[in-house]
Amino acid sequence: FRRPERVMIAFDGSKTTRKGVEMLAKSPLFAGVVVHVVIVGAETGDNRSQLDWALATLREAGHDAEGAIRAGEVEATLRGYQAEHDIDLLVMGAYGHSRIRHLLVGSTTTTMLRRASVPVLLLR
Repeated sequence: FRRPERVMIAFDGSKTTRKGVEMLAKSPLFAGVVVHVVIVGAETGDNRSQLDWALATLREAGHDAEGAIRAGEVEATLRGYQAEHDIDLLVMGAYGHSRIRHLLVGSTTTTMLRRASVPVLLLR
């Protein structure tokens, strides 16, 4: 076991990921850890506002926080960011879509778990 030094949260502004940011901000387990907040999507005012909220929440709790909005396919973009920034732990929401969508197009969560090269903390 190696204590994570850099954590990435895959953030989409949903209730689950907002709770995740608040949990990371308050948890003594993440004290001294650099937290990267990553939104996969377009650079829009709404995404920028969501990212600013997450970064402010983390910084107010004393965390060193960095953020990015990246366009692209979710899994590949998150894996690329993780490799680029030497991320030690990925935090993400679990199974946010309906069972029908999951059956038809698959699950981002399942794909990330299968391909992850670092530990993954799932939020529900």
